[in-house]
Amino acid sequence: MGKDITIFAAGYPNKHIDAVTSEDDLKNLKKKVDAGVDVILTQTIFSHETFCEFVKNCRSVGISQKVPIIPGIYIPRCLDELNLILKITKVAMPQDLYTKFEHLGSDIDEFQRQGLSFAIEMIEN
Repeated sequence: MGKDITIFAAGYPNKHIDAVTSEDDLKNLKKKVDAGVDVILTQTIFSHETFCEFVKNCRSVGISQKVPIIPGIYIPRCLDELNLILKITKVAMPQDLYTKFEHLGSDIDEFQRQGLSFAIEMIEN
């Protein structure tokens, strides 16, 4: 009989806020994988470099390449929502990217176009 469910765990490329160090956070994630996690889905990321470094670090602590790591790509729809997500997740967004979104102000259509463009760029890289 095959497996009936797939177990996901959160991965924190910028370290979980309650973790003492990034190394401790990765060791904890490895314990979860060893206990049966099938897939890692990362917290929101704002650069492909951050994601690539996280994957490298996961592999270096022994998380198998058979365990997919999916980037948490967030498509901001407006500045208020973006600010809320940043506040809730406590993830740092590169200042130049934030400034780009901030300058769009209340132009929701352009904000959403730029948000989608950002997400596509993340995926392509």
